[in-house]
Amino acid sequence: MKKNLSMPLHTQLTDQLMELIREMGSHEKLSSERELCQQFHVSRTTVRKSLAELEDLGYIYRKHGQGTFVSGLWKRKQNLLDSYNYNQQMLNLGKVPSHQIEYFGLVQAHKKVADCLHIKEQDLVYKIKRLRLADDEAMMFETTYLPAQLFPKLTQEQIQEKGLYKTLEQEYGQQIIYADELFSAGQIGENVAEYLKQPISTPCLNIRRETYNQDRKIIELTFTTARSDQFSYKVRHFNTYLE
Repeated sequence: MKKNLSMPLHTQLTDQLMELIREMGSHEKLSSERELCQQFHVSRTTVRKSLAELEDLGYIYRKHGQGTFVSGLWKRKQNLLDSYNYNQQMLNLGKVPSHQIEYFGLVQAHKKVADCLHIKEQDLVYKIKRLRLADDEAMMFETTYLPAQLFPKLTQEQIQEKGLYKTLEQEYGQQIIYADELFSAGQIGENVAEYLKQPISTPCLNIRRETYNQDRKIIELTFTTARSDQFSYKVRHFNTYLE
């Protein structure tokens, strides 16, 4: 395997195995750890780290005493850029979607943001506040933080024209690999209540989103407050260990 010194070895192996898996059939058996070590000229530790990441991403599953197999679930996953398409969801409901950027600017990162983005406290980040609407009715409010050093000269106009993720990928070469989202019930705070035009302490759905690039580094942190009377989420879990 040709090694890239700027990227962890197990991450490079993960990317190569992803390409291999895309050519394989569902439930097809993957080579053993020993065979992968020999094929890619890496240590068993590197192989195990890579397989663990592939399992977390839903590309493979393991059967005790039998080996590692291609999951097939990854084929059912949408591109992350489309995985939550607010505009399409609203159109499907017969509503006209829109959004407003309420704030766009550079600020110093406070501790919680800095810790998540793995930058220093007080480092500059872009802070973006967006209000999403349907038929001109406020539906959800988002606050996004982006490390300024990764996105020099980012403009509000770029985001309005292309959208956030397409801008990050097309203008800055930040390929989005996956995102983690944490959902929790909450109450609308005073500042957000003003945007959503809801009474303070109205029940809401809070979403924390961390987005990872091709180097498995967090490049975006977003906090979303969604009206609980307008949104519900359905999650389906697959049992990949069935015969």
